[in-house]
Amino acid sequence: MRLKFGELRVFCEQVFSAFGFSDADSRTVTDVLFAAALRESSRADGAERIYVHGEKEEIARREVIERGVPVQAKTWEEMCEIASLTGTGDYLPSFALLSCCL
Repeated sequence: MRLKFGELRVFCEQVFSAFGFSDADSRTVTDVLFAAALRESSRADGAERIYVHGEKEEIARREVIERGVPVQAKTWEEMCEIASLTGTGDYLPSFALLSCCL
């Protein structure tokens, strides 16, 4: 048996209420279950997966943290030159200091 989205939300809220969970706990878990059900929906032609609100941004944020932000070589050189002239080289990432600001 498959529940529709609205039915799933109501079901989860009733279960959590019966077990004495707070409304906040109920909403959090219900939202997670709702997102999981949404991801299992039919996809558009050519789509690999279904994303929920904010998911693509979170993936991009993790990639930036893991890999850094790409900067063109000319821009990086100018940043290092300005840092050297202003004495702010300590504020650039350590690899920048080693490569261009010493």
